Amino acid sequence: MYYRGLSLRLEREYYVIAVDYSDPPLLWPLVFHEIGHCWLSVRDDVDRICEQSIDKIRSDISLKTVHRRLEEALCDVIATYLIGPAYPYAFLAKLWALFRGAPHPDYPSNSFRLECMARTLDSLGLSDLGNELGKIRDEKFNEAWEDEDITPLVDDILTVTSDLPKLVSSNILNQTKNIIKDSKTSGDLPAIFLSPWLFIDEVEHDKINTQLRRVSNSLYTLLERWSKSSNSTA
Repeated sequence: MYYRGLSLRLEREYYVIAVDYSDPPLLWPLVFHEIGHCWLSVRDDVDRICEQSIDKIRSDISLKTVHRRLEEALCDVIATYLIGPAYPYAFLAKLWALFRGAPHPDYPSNSFRLECMARTLDSLGLSDLGNELGKIRDEKFNEAWEDEDITPLVDDILTVTSDLPKLVSSNILNQTKNIIKDSKTSGDLPAIFLSPWLFIDEVEHDKINTQLRRVSNSLYTLLERWSKSSNSTA
């Protein structure tokens, strides 16, 4: 939430982000979706897409619904640009049990949201991970992502966000592999958050629960080290 009046009094941008305090650090990348809402509160991306392409949408879909669904999809793209593959992985893990039901009318279909994330990964040079995400989507959902009402705007969503900062390094996978091999090795934030997901992917299914605590503790340590390093170079 963007507090414009308060930010004017403080002479700086001021936001409040609501998070689930019970989430383990594996799911912290979801915060970047909320950061996306903050970003869009001072940008006109949604309005620009509607002005340019609203005629592509069926007339029985309200403009308010289009606006809200567009913002959610844009926040998914922003989060993926900022924190990388860890965002879609956290998205899947957090909402996996809820995917059987239909999303709230203000949200686009989950399959469409995953398509936006997959395309974003592709634009970051991570096509293999994008393809993997697409396969997971196709296995999980019966409906095609193209069935979403705002599907005609998918290219606009990727185009309007092309000027956003992309914090994901092209060698993120190499960084991540080094972090997994040696817990003392550091990397940038997207690689740090991706490392536990790739580690868990290699763990036998019946041992995942016993490894989650270890992974969480390791992630705390990595993030603390990253924070101290960032502060020392600021």
